[in-house]
Amino acid sequence: MREAKQPKSARGFTLNELLVSMAILGILSGLLIANFSRGRLSDDLRISSQSLASNLRRVQNLAQIGQSLVTGVVPPGGYGIAFEWLPNQNTYSIFADIAYFDIICITSNPNNANMQYDGASCDQLAEAGVVQFRPDVVVSRIKLKGIPCDFGGACPWDQYLDIAFKPPKPIPVVDGGAGLTLEIELRHLKNNQNRTITIIGPSGQISERAGGI
Repeated sequence: MREAKQPKSARGFTLNELLVSMAILGILSGLLIANFSRGRLSDDLRISSQSLASNLRRVQNLAQIGQSLVTGVVPPGGYGIAFEWLPNQNTYSIFADIAYFDIICITSNPNNANMQYDGASCDQLAEAGVVQFRPDVVVSRIKLKGIPCDFGGACPWDQYLDIAFKPPKPIPVVDGGAGLTLEIELRHLKNNQNRTITIIGPSGQISERAGGI
């Protein structure tokens, strides 16, 4: 008696078919993980850039409304954001400009406030204090008044950069210079993507976008 053939639908996978299926699954999983990783890095850069732009608008607003400190005094030099140890810095400080440092902290005359961060002994950290970018996100380039700075030794702000707003005007003061247009480029060191924050000097308008300077 002839044995009945087993229907195709009841047959199992051959070894070759199983190996091919596993290889395809491995490739798809690798692509999915790579895309997820790239997306996470891009998100870290975007969040860091948008947070910096938001904090710049915040200190600008604090200066405009004349926000007082816990002592009840409005800082004579306003509020600002300070970068130290450029380039590749991944932190910045939000500060209230109280005094000017010249051997000692001069506070007797409000005009002595220089709209720069002169350290915790003279000025005061405000709001969130010291803010850190997401991992591997750094300040990579700065352009002031249309002149790019790659931190090659020709920039006056090779190590320090202060951006402040003095009550009640919303225009920025960059290292003591008022009404200067400034661009700050952030870069993610792992995927080399950039985002740029722009502060328009004459108006004080602050914007944030994808791409470099």
